[in-house]
Amino acid sequence: MNDKIDVVIPWVDGSDPEWLKEKNEWYMRLNPDKESNSNNRYQSWDNLKYWFRAIEKFFPWINNVFFVTWGHVPGFLNKNCERLKIVNHKDFIPERYLPTFN
Repeated sequence: MNDKIDVVIPWVDGSDPEWLKEKNEWYMRLNPDKESNSNNRYQSWDNLKYWFRAIEKFFPWINNVFFVTWGHVPGFLNKNCERLKIVNHKDFIPERYLPTFN
């Protein structure tokens, strides 16, 4: 493949206490449906680091990786990698539509 492409990874740390507090406050206010507020929906399977390794090893045609997050970043992530672009929701979603949990 000769053309470079970019990848977008939306991610959230479902165990972050600050994020959980904000999510639970908003869900209880706007959407008291317990089913859609399940913490299982945001559970980490600890496979993200392998995904990044696979990009480095097997996908030379990937140009940039846009890592879209609420604000938290996994500890293993090399924030100095020039192909990695960390993007906060606030960087591209108008304030009136925040927070978002999808």
